[in-house]
Order: sequence, then structure tokens, then C-alpha cells
Amino acid sequence: MYRVIASDMDDTLLNEKGVLSPRTVAALKRAMEAGAYVVLASGRMLEAARPFARQVGVNAPVITYNGAMVYDMEKGTALNSLTIDLETARGICAMAEEMGIYIQVYPGEGYFAQERTKYTELYENSIKVPCGIVGKPMSQWITTGQVKLLMIGEKEDTQARIDLFSKAFPGVSFMMSRPNYIEIVARGVDKRFALEKTLESLGVTAEQCLAFGDGQNDVSMLNFVGAGYCVKNASQGVQDKCRFFAPANTQDGPAQIIEEMLDKGLLGKE
Repeated sequence: MYRVIASDMDDTLLNEKGVLSPRTVAALKRAMEAGAYVVLASGRMLEAARPFARQVGVNAPVITYNGAMVYDMEKGTALNSLTIDLETARGICAMAEEMGIYIQVYPGEGYFAQERTKYTELYENSIKVPCGIVGKPMSQWITTGQVKLLMIGEKEDTQARIDLFSKAFPGVSFMMSRPNYIEIVARGVDKRFALEKTLESLGVTAEQCLAFGDGQNDVSMLNFVGAGYCVKNASQGVQDKCRFFAPANTQDGPAQIIEEMLDKGLLGKE
């Protein structure tokens, strides 16, 4: 019996238009009515995840910043938050700047970049939250530790950059969330880490959790739970690391699995 649904958002729960379809919203609400918890688990910052959490009316904490923050929507407080220390964050930004790589910083509220580029616009169009443009290098601008950093570039450069920065900064986690996105959080932080803490707070075991994802940053979460479904629009590299599969996000894949589980009486309260 599954008691929790944990799902990535972009390219998983959200369709190709970046929205929750009526079918997906209905499936999640039906699951909650049956007694299940719904946990959104995203690389997005809280401001960009909150509208979807409210649309669904989630009844459990929201995992944001790729696991660096767990936020209780009902109480309006962060249950858990881990940051990259200031010296390391500055070092990563400086290295990215020297290499001409676009990088954004996330201090815990909002996100910021040195200047507006095509990557800024790409990201803004995706999450519908404007970027703060500060007019100076991030390595000089930041004065505190950061919840997350994000590098955006061309997809053919992503893995090589992850390998390069991982060697230079072994105390930090670098993960691909989209083919051209590199999510950067404190070492040991990922969606599995945050989901484990969330499940403990709900009194639910990992075996009682159903999860969905599409990115490299979702794999640890998918293989941690009782049934972790990779949507079929995921890259082959991600699919090769997963056990269960759902139809693509363009076909409301997670909703199809949730509906099937509900019809079989496998999702909700025991």
C-alpha cells in the first residue's frame, strides 16, 4: 500500500507547456482524498514551486532547491535548509566566470545573475519568476552562503563541466537536472536526502512511497522508494538507471500510474 506520492515537477509532473494538466491535478486530488500525501520534489526555488503546490493543495512539505530546503506550506516555515558555504560558493562562481559560463545564485529568497543573457530569459520563461540582475560578477556580489547555484549552457558541455567542477570542488554536489542545467548544492544534499527526512516527519517508510522523475537529479530518489517511476521522456542515460517506467509527461504519465494505483486500491490509507 503506497501512502506518499513524491514527484519531480519540470518535464515530469508538468506537461510540455510547463503546466499541470487538469488530469494530473484531478489524479493528485483524488489520491489525497484517498488518504495519500503529495510531496512536490523540485530543483526549483520555493517561489517557483509554491503556485503549483497551491494549485494542487498539497498536504505535505515541499522539497525545493533540489533537496536543499524542505518547506512546510501550512506553517510557512522551512523544516530543513542546507547551504554551500560562502568561500566555496565564491570559488565556484569565480571559476564559472573565468570560463565564461553563465551562473545564477540562490541565497534563499529570489535568484540573481550578473547580467541578462539568453540563458536568463530561457530560465525566466520556464519558471515565470523574474531574475534579479545585479550588474557585477556573482563571485564579488554574494556575501553569504548559498542554498543553490545553477549553471546553464549548451547540453553538449554539461557532463564535461560536471566532471571538471566536481574535481575542483569535491565538497559540493553537481547534478544535471535538464540536459543543459547543472544544479549545485551542498555535499550530501539531493532529493533522496530531503525525501527521507520528509517521510520520517510523516511517519511513512520509503517502501510506502511512490515517486516520479526524469532527470539525473531524480535517480537517487527513484531508487530509494518502493516504486520509483522514470517518465519515458527522460534521457536514455537516466532510464538505464531506473526500474519502473511511466508514459511521458506529454501523456500525463504520472497521472496514469496514480489512477491505476487508485483503481487497484494500492494508494491511500491502509
